[in-house]
Amino acid sequence: MVSVLNLYIQNSQGQVLIEAGQRLPDGRLRQRGLPLSEKMIGSECWQAAAVRAVSEELATALPLDWKTQLHIDESSYHQLVEMQESTSYPGLLTQYTCHKVTAQLPCLPQQPFTTSEPRPNGVLTNYWEWQEPSPTMAAVMRTQDLKDS
Repeated sequence: MVSVLNLYIQNSQGQVLIEAGQRLPDGRLRQRGLPLSEKMIGSECWQAAAVRAVSEELATALPLDWKTQLHIDESSYHQLVEMQESTSYPGLLTQYTCHKVTAQLPCLPQQPFTTSEPRPNGVLTNYWEWQEPSPTMAAVMRTQDLKDS
């Protein structure tokens, strides 16, 4: 079983922060197209995972006081459990528990930006941009519809 946090950070125009792609330490480009996502550690609660995700993935683009500006909409939280083939181990069916929640972080740049993470073999560069939520993403973010069904 794998637990994953998806943090849908929205700006004042209702756009969602998307990791458009990554430049791997060896120079290869990888397309992503995902909201801020982080694998949860052990029995970590989703609230702690949300703060850790922002810290680990976006820190190089944020001011030192970013935690005072992070507003997580706890009422938007919902959990989905799905079975999928593992991307790391093809053929292995894996249970994913997806914790989904929306947030605002107004101190983020409002134009496309990059962040970097040191890796043993170099630097991982992440490319971020604001996008209108896709119909699928919008449906996931409309938690009241999910909670009432």
